[in-house]
Amino acid sequence: MSSSSLSPSDTAAKVPTMGPMLADIQKQNTAGASPPIIGAFVVYDLPNRDCAAAASNGEYSVANNGLANYETYINAIATQLKAYPNVDVALIIGERLSMLRLFRSC
Repeated sequence: MSSSSLSPSDTAAKVPTMGPMLADIQKQNTAGASPPIIGAFVVYDLPNRDCAAAASNGEYSVANNGLANYETYINAIATQLKAYPNVDVALIIGERLSMLRLFRSC
């Protein structure tokens, strides 16, 4: 399978853009894309993700309802994916980098 361009979903505002991308992939695959196209998205919006290291703090903090907001973010991604059950998708979970920083620098 071929992959579409990698799309970051590193803020809640970007999640709705997944729908049109997935619709386009579905359209191309239905038209006979060879090899079939898969969607590839980066999931990266963990609360306090970089331990307040100003470079990429993220939009959520645990102190400001970040865990509930993160759950909403993940559920929104799931909703987008469920809307296109015939499209194969690769999710790259970027959160592991945040977990490493948690132990090294927080």
